[in-house]
Amino acid sequence: MKICKKTLHNQNEIVDAGYVEIQNERLRVSPTGAFNDPQDIGELSVTASRLNAKGKSELLHLKDVVTVSEGYLKPAKQLLRFDGQPAISIALAPVGGTNIVTVGEAIDKRLAELQGTLPVGIEIHKVSWQSESVADSIKVFMINLLEAVLIVLIVLAVSMGLRVGVIIGFSGLIVAILGTFIVMKIVGLDLQRVSLGALIISMGMMVDNAIVVVDGFVVKLKQGVDRKQAAIEAASTPSWPLLGATVIACMDFYPIYTSTASTGEYAGSLFVVVFISLIFSWVLSQTVTPLMCMVMLPDPDKDANEDIYAGGFYQKFRSLLAFSIKYRVMFMGAMVGLLFLSVLGFRYVPVLFFPEYSRLQVMIDYWEPEGNRIEQVASHLQGIEDKLLTLSQVESVSSFIGQGPPRFLFAGKP
Repeated sequence: MKICKKTLHNQNEIVDAGYVEIQNERLRVSPTGAFNDPQDIGELSVTASRLNAKGKSELLHLKDVVTVSEGYLKPAKQLLRFDGQPAISIALAPVGGTNIVTVGEAIDKRLAELQGTLPVGIEIHKVSWQSESVADSIKVFMINLLEAVLIVLIVLAVSMGLRVGVIIGFSGLIVAILGTFIVMKIVGLDLQRVSLGALIISMGMMVDNAIVVVDGFVVKLKQGVDRKQAAIEAASTPSWPLLGATVIACMDFYPIYTSTASTGEYAGSLFVVVFISLIFSWVLSQTVTPLMCMVMLPDPDKDANEDIYAGGFYQKFRSLLAFSIKYRVMFMGAMVGLLFLSVLGFRYVPVLFFPEYSRLQVMIDYWEPEGNRIEQVASHLQGIEDKLLTLSQVESVSSFIGQGPPRFLFAGKP
C-alpha cells in the first residue's frame, strides 16, 4: 500500500488532497470541510492546546470563547420587503414542456394545505403568478379564435354561399387549426402567447387555398364539366402556384426564426406555427376540399354553357382591366408613386416588435451613491413604500434591495 499527499503551493490552485494506492486501485482522498450545523463550527480548534484547571493539556475550541448560533447575515447582501414587512422570496419555475396552468393550480392547492401549519405571523403572498396570466391569455385567445372563425364563416357564407362557406371554413380553417395542434404536439412545440398569436395571424391566410379550389370547382361545374373531373382540375391546376404563394407567405416570418438575438429565442415559434398551419392548409386544399365539394355542392341550376363571367361585376372589372392595360405607363407610374408614399409613411408608424405588456405591474428603479449602507437604502425606501400603499390603485408593493428581483417580469414598455 502506498500513501501520497499533495501540498498546496498556490492558494489559487485547486488540487486534490492526496490518494491511496492499493494494488491496482487508486483511492482519492477528498476532505469536505463542510459544516452541517452551528455546533460543527463551535468544535473548531483555535489553538493547539492549553492547560486546564487540573494542569492537563487540552484543545481550545471556538465554542469556549464565543457563542455560535444561527442568524441572518450582517451586513445583509440583499433584503426583501412585501407591503413594508420583511419577507423571503421563493422563485418557482416549471419544468420545460409542462402545463404552467396545471402546475400553478397544484402549487395553489399545496400552499393552502401548508398555510395552517405555518407559525403565527408568517403569511404567504404572491408577487407574480404566471399561471394566472397564462390562463387569462388562453381564455382571450379562445374567444378571439371563436370570433375569427365566426367572422370568416359569415363573410364566406354571405359572399360565396352557405355551403361554400361551410366547406371553406371547415376544411380550410377548422381542420387546419386542429391539424396544426397535432403537429405542434408531435414536434414538441408548446402552446404559449407567441404560438397562439401565430395561429391568429395565419388564420386569414389559411382559407386562401381552399377558396381558390372551391371557386375553381364551381366555375368548372357551371361550364358543364363532370363533378369528378371538375374536382381534379380545380385542385391540380392551381396546386403549384398555391404552394409557391404559401411558401412565400411562410418565408415572410423566417428572419424572426433565424435571428440570433433575443427576438429569435422569444418569437421563433411564430415562423414554425405559421409554416405548419399554412402548409397543412395547402395539403387539405388538395385532398379534403375537393372531396367536400363533390359531396356538398349541388349541380348548377342554369345551363352549363352560360357564360358565368357575363355578370355586371365581371363586366366592370373587365373594363377596369382594359383601361389599366391601355394606359399602362400612367397606371404603373401611379402604382410606383403609391409605393413611394407608403415608404415615406412608414416613418410615422410606431416601430415596436414586442407589444406593450398587459400585466398590471410597475417597476421602479431606485439608486443611491455607491458605498451607502444597505440599511440606509432600506430606510429611505420605506417612505416610498408607505406612500405607494396609501394609493387606492396599488394592490401590493414588493421591494428588492441589494439586487434585482427574480425573472418574473418582461422588461417591455410600460
